[in-house]
Amino acid sequence: MFLTMTFIFSFLIKEDVNTIPQKKGSTKEKLREGLTYVWKMPFLKNMLFILVIINFFFFGPLLMGIPLIVDKVIYGVALDLSFLQSSYQGGMLVGAIIVGILNLRKKRGLIILIMITFLGILLSLLGQIGFLWQGIVLLSMMGVLSSIINVSLISTIQEQSDEEKMGRVMSLINASSNGLVPLSYAFVSLALVMNLTISNIMLLCGILIVVISVIFTLNSKVIKEVN
Repeated sequence: MFLTMTFIFSFLIKEDVNTIPQKKGSTKEKLREGLTYVWKMPFLKNMLFILVIINFFFFGPLLMGIPLIVDKVIYGVALDLSFLQSSYQGGMLVGAIIVGILNLRKKRGLIILIMITFLGILLSLLGQIGFLWQGIVLLSMMGVLSSIINVSLISTIQEQSDEEKMGRVMSLINASSNGLVPLSYAFVSLALVMNLTISNIMLLCGILIVVISVIFTLNSKVIKEVN
């Protein structure tokens, strides 16, 4: 039913294509132009690097790690897995509501970097839990932070990008971030094959996120650019 409603509303959307300037050029040329634009803007390069860090060192260990935490750390059952996964998703929903209410504007760059630091700390702690309730609390907090960071980063990128370059910039951001998730899965799988426990993987990835975000935070130029 909802898919049908979505199709109907989407079909009713009309766009005046005559008002949109059409530029000829191959996909390769447009991609090269977008990369050149991003590379020339330190702000966009920094944002891209931050997204790469989050997607590679956070989402792989988190999404692959939750079932392993249940099985190997707290020795839980399928119901425990559903509780942990629901906690993260619920936290993301709460985070989306919070960021909509707060509408962060001042010192947004510093706030984002501080939240990324806490996200790394929480990831490290998640691998060390001994009880289900600890995982629920940590994952709920991680969901809130993930949602706020994601919305804040994307909105900041859109505000700082030229309108005519918006589509290409966002395409690069989405490709670079989503494309790294499978690589992150492969990284975690390789680490597991090398007999690293999921607790150690989360600990190491969390520490890396904290170290890199602290380096960005101590760099005043980066904070000014993000702000």
